[in-house]
Amino acid sequence: IGLNGVVQFDAVPPESANQYLRALVGLYVEAWQHPLPLSRKSACGYIAALQFANSTKYDSADDLHTHAIFEARKVFEGSHHRIGELTESSSLQRVFRGFEDIEVDLPMWSQRLYGAIAQQAKLVAIAPSTADETSTL
Repeated sequence: IGLNGVVQFDAVPPESANQYLRALVGLYVEAWQHPLPLSRKSACGYIAALQFANSTKYDSADDLHTHAIFEARKVFEGSHHRIGELTESSSLQRVFRGFEDIEVDLPMWSQRLYGAIAQQAKLVAIAPSTADETSTL
């Protein structure tokens, strides 16, 4: 339960959970070698845009990808009604100059880190104030 609504995560079969946990440990080790070209809120914005977009309104997967990148950029840089993730985080400011530093790799890293979790998430209820925003994704 969050500010925007209610999300339910169903149980994952043990074999899948172990495989995902191994992948996360590998990503953790890799992150100690170099900063991953990823930011949490922007990655989640990208994944959410892919999941909640009405795919019938896009002519191709490229159009859907372009839309998801646009949504992730808004989260990272901010918009007229929201402060951007980069502005909020001094840690991100030390590593990235702008969205261009993560844009190319964002789809791959978003899926590697958050894809399996997002597949298990089911939107149960959405707050009325955010319903309009989600329907435009």
